[in-house]
Amino acid sequence: MVKRTEANSVLPVNFEYLFLILGLAFGILFVFINPPYQTNDEDRHFYAAYSISVGQLNPINKNNMSGTALPKNLVAITQSFQGLPFFQGAKISTDKVKQALKLPLYEKDTIFYPNPQLVGNPLPYVPQVAGMVVGKIFNSNPIWLMRFGRLGGLLAFLLIIFFAIRITPIFKSVFFLYGLTPMTLYQGASITYDSLSIATSFLLIALALYYALEKKEITIKDLIVFGVIALIHRFSKDGYILLPFLIFLVPPAKFGGIKKLAYVYPSIAVFFIFLYFLPGWTWGTYISGLNLQAPPGGIKDFVYGSATDFGRLLDSPFHHLKNIVNSFLFQRKDWVGGVIGRFGYSYTLLPTFFLIIHGLVLLTVAFLDSRKDIVLSLTQKVIIFCAGFGTLVLIIVGFYLSSPIGAANIFGLQGRYFVPAIPLVLLVLYNSVFELKFWTRWKSLILSLYVIASLTYTVIFMDGYFYVP
Repeated sequence: MVKRTEANSVLPVNFEYLFLILGLAFGILFVFINPPYQTNDEDRHFYAAYSISVGQLNPINKNNMSGTALPKNLVAITQSFQGLPFFQGAKISTDKVKQALKLPLYEKDTIFYPNPQLVGNPLPYVPQVAGMVVGKIFNSNPIWLMRFGRLGGLLAFLLIIFFAIRITPIFKSVFFLYGLTPMTLYQGASITYDSLSIATSFLLIALALYYALEKKEITIKDLIVFGVIALIHRFSKDGYILLPFLIFLVPPAKFGGIKKLAYVYPSIAVFFIFLYFLPGWTWGTYISGLNLQAPPGGIKDFVYGSATDFGRLLDSPFHHLKNIVNSFLFQRKDWVGGVIGRFGYSYTLLPTFFLIIHGLVLLTVAFLDSRKDIVLSLTQKVIIFCAGFGTLVLIIVGFYLSSPIGAANIFGLQGRYFVPAIPLVLLVLYNSVFELKFWTRWKSLILSLYVIASLTYTVIFMDGYFYVP
């Protein structure tokens, strides 16, 4: 197949470079406009990343709780920005932020702080930890450390998706647009494991499409590269077990013929099943060996189920299906909004008109980003559909099973959990029949202007919603 570039576009810059330029410009604005520690659970992720940055990889037990020693000022400043009811009109005073920026870290004046996030493996925090380590050279104030941590996560996020856009033979404009969707960039510019999880999801999809549609033959080296990215992706966050199986988009002939398939396909399937359990067998086993006490927290008024309690669905499948459908109908705006833009501990949705416009733009671009010279087979479309929508279903069912037993609604599910699977869901719209020459020529300019407008609006919205002068 002939590999086509964006050379016939009005803008002489490819989408990956446009993504890097705009992502860096607006990502840095997000780092500073997003109030301190206000991405979902960012306070706990910040504590975990800081502990790792000073070499505290192991939580310890104290007073029947697990945690680590943290500087008093770091905890005090972080906690002073928690529990802000933005949905009730609360805002943060810029003077409060300025005062907090003047407080030193006093690194050796510590207290023991219990934190459930510390039992997670440290891999997804590597970019943020690197940012903190560099940042401490310039300013060790807790808010500045948070900002440097966000910058570290942002740079890794942008670079990984840069290569994803560069690699994928199709859907470059969709990767560009959804990578710069407010919610995606917001999570990318944060101290959470979502940053690495989302970015490696893009890269897995891009590699699978490249191997399936561009590479003439798949080598052991290709499989190793894909396996390493899948490994990093798996260690970053739970819930996306189906994405590595996109390797089966690759036609059998590219593996060297039918004879090799007898052991290649089963070996790949076994590896990815093994990969699913690997975090538990490695870091999970290590943490269990420390005999840590669970920190206090969570809602105590309910008895919660378990994601492994599959028997609950089998007891009365239609009843549970009805509950799940009703949950979607009741929470659909929050779920869909969380895919596009929901900020400040998920209290703050972008306006409805923005959600509708951006959703329609995503769907339109997904349909228009077509190539007559690259055709997805029916089998490949089925795999994409199953991986994309299957991931959404598994997330929804998983949260339903872990909701309070007897509850009719799903507890705790937010649209941001769907973000890694959205490029696959949009890929279902790909067609190789309809191609608009006008769009092919002008799409980079049109989408760049649209992204600038949508992210500028988002920055203005966040500044006005979260801050008072």
